Amino acid sequence: MRLLSWNIQYGKGGADGHIDLKRIARVIRSRELPDVMGLQEISRWDPNTDSGVDQLEQLRELFPEYQAFYGAALERSGGVDGKLREFGNLILSKLAPSQVRHLALTYPADAKASSMPRMLSEVTVETEVGWVRFATTHLEFFSPRQRAAQATRIQELHLEASAQMRQPPLDRPETAFSLVPQSPSMIVCGDFNFLPESAAYRLLTEAVKAPDHALVDAWQRWQPDTPHPPTCGLHDVKQWPDGPHCRDFFFITNDLVDTVQKIEVNTETAASDHQPVWLELG
Repeated sequence: MRLLSWNIQYGKGGADGHIDLKRIARVIRSRELPDVMGLQEISRWDPNTDSGVDQLEQLRELFPEYQAFYGAALERSGGVDGKLREFGNLILSKLAPSQVRHLALTYPADAKASSMPRMLSEVTVETEVGWVRFATTHLEFFSPRQRAAQATRIQELHLEASAQMRQPPLDRPETAFSLVPQSPSMIVCGDFNFLPESAAYRLLTEAVKAPDHALVDAWQRWQPDTPHPPTCGLHDVKQWPDGPHCRDFFFITNDLVDTVQKIEVNTETAASDHQPVWLELG
């Protein structure tokens, strides 16, 4: 199973600043296509980004072989033609999901920082390694307090879903209360806006409440003696003056660790200010 995570910055190039979703698509299609991909920073109807176009519709047209599951973290007035402007995450999947969830993340007040709401999108899909919950997210950039709370909330949501698997509710077939395939196995990817040595990273990976259901860093398990390759700051030196670093990750449950075949970062492309991260399981 091939997976991709990429903060595409609504198609804005990391070197030239031009917005070009077709360029994003060319980069993705330059190699074997993923079964599922998680994309962050998708804009819809916002006049301040890409002239207010519907990027969800554009990406659907660019990837017709995929089902699209979009979760808006931000829905506010001020969009073109009286619409709400939206900003969020997108899962594109070749695998038909048994369930799709779009979950708001914690948003504690923080008067010391700019911020925006954040969310997590999740699909449950059947793969060659079994049923898996694939999720993508984009955590808060400016507020460390909110970012830490959001990392904790992702772990709580994971533990909650695992408990639902162990203790499923009563089934009512052919109604809204019918049961669908679920899984304690999880893959969560995205732009976490934290570094590997940060407190928020530890909050997400230290499963004190349920060690058997810990989320682990796929790169660290696959290459424990090799530092994370940079996923940001390679090409856009204006936006990232501190230079190359890693803030984009794949986290997986312990039961999936032995299925990791490869994880790599495309450091060459400048189609976004972030780099695409590929994970292969099998």
